[in-house]
Amino acid sequence: MTTARRGVQPEGPQGGNRSRQTISDLQYPGVAALSQVYEFGPFRLDSRSESLSCDGREIHLTAKSYATLLLLVERAGSLVSKDEILSSVWPSGFVEPANLTQTVYVLRKALSDADGRLIETVPSRGYRFTPPVHIGHPSNGATHAPVIANNTRARILGLSLPLVAAAVLLAVFGSRLFPPSHAIAAPNPQALRDYILGRHYWSERTIPNIKLGLHYFQEALAITPTYAPAESGVADSYSALAYYGPYGAQHFQNLEMSRSAALRAIRFDPNSAEAHASLAFADEFLGKTYRAEVAAEFQRSIDLDGRYATAREWYSWYLFNHGKMQDAIAQMVEARNLDPLSPVINEALGSQLYYSRRYAEAADQWHLSITIDPNSENVYYGAGLADEQLGQNQRAEREIEHALTITPGDPDAMSALAHVYANARDTGSALRWLARFANMKPAPAYDIAVVKEGLGQQEQALKWLTVATSQHDANLSELDVDPRMENVRIWIRQHGGNA
Repeated sequence: MTTARRGVQPEGPQGGNRSRQTISDLQYPGVAALSQVYEFGPFRLDSRSESLSCDGREIHLTAKSYATLLLLVERAGSLVSKDEILSSVWPSGFVEPANLTQTVYVLRKALSDADGRLIETVPSRGYRFTPPVHIGHPSNGATHAPVIANNTRARILGLSLPLVAAAVLLAVFGSRLFPPSHAIAAPNPQALRDYILGRHYWSERTIPNIKLGLHYFQEALAITPTYAPAESGVADSYSALAYYGPYGAQHFQNLEMSRSAALRAIRFDPNSAEAHASLAFADEFLGKTYRAEVAAEFQRSIDLDGRYATAREWYSWYLFNHGKMQDAIAQMVEARNLDPLSPVINEALGSQLYYSRRYAEAADQWHLSITIDPNSENVYYGAGLADEQLGQNQRAEREIEHALTITPGDPDAMSALAHVYANARDTGSALRWLARFANMKPAPAYDIAVVKEGLGQQEQALKWLTVATSQHDANLSELDVDPRMENVRIWIRQHGGNA
């Protein structure tokens, strides 16, 4: 499976029945401060535009990083416990403490606070924002009294509930989850709230969260039936379920449902960048029937809103899959520049560099991705692949082994580790790892072929590729570009076979 698109997660606790979240589930500290600017040193944190700047230069933050910083700044000088931050910034409850540690790490990088002078760690307890903070006004930046501990609950009660709902979600998730031109396009605040929740969960790219995102998009449409961004979200949900789900009748049914939703979104709003990108993505995977219009739809989306990073990410993969690797990488770099901390986009760039044989750059990109999302199996897997090609077998072993601590039963990772051992002439270890996944049902045929290639058994590798073809193994999509399979491709050409 193409490295950047790996990551199908099994149904877990997130995939069960989930009641609708209410406003009480989303008590973020940013709500009360939507019209304020917080100033500390050369930095300005504008809670109305949800932006951080330093001497007039904007600093990009993820939604979670922004919400965490806003909470700490509003409570400047006071200890904010880890539990309080986790419950405020990750209200769904499905989070590891490592997420908070990584978020603080990213914030310190953004604030040039490597020594922790601004965000002080209080061991085993939480964090304290230490510099003096003043409140200014967004329009003129005039400073007033220093910040003191606020009473968010009391100030929330002074707003009407629908306005609070929209304000909370805009403060929490930020404009990066949807095209800026549609950020306030919903005629109903509740529909906007559901739309943003849908985009948040959809962006996690796991089956349970994609389904949860689809639920919220459908709720938005129940309120506002012609809301184009929500209909586009429905389209993206079905295409993601097709992509990350098993191949079969449901795969094509999901793609057709995606296409229908995208066409409805375009009918509701012909100038929706999201909708045109959604249609292009579905059409690309439906095959030749619709493919003639794919490039034009992607370009239309980008022309409508060049800031929509997802359109550039998808268009990049379209170009890459059609052999235009350099153009693809240029688009992916632009997507990363628009959304520099997106795990999906950073992983995708690492994959494209790897498959373009730019191994040193790929390794650097994957290692950067590790700092962005250290709890992702993909990033360690990708780093291991790149380091193997650089001859760094021991480091590759460590990285892929770490990937397996995150997802122990992943045959892709076990196959990659076995190939590293085979490449290092440790046949015994390669065979032991092969034995751990070779008897899975159905057999992970492409993964077995990779190990056979590493062991120099090209005919056996070809036989397993034939099995992979009969299984519609998604990993076959990378056969033409997978560096590990070069000897197999040579053997096929020499013997007149077909891959």
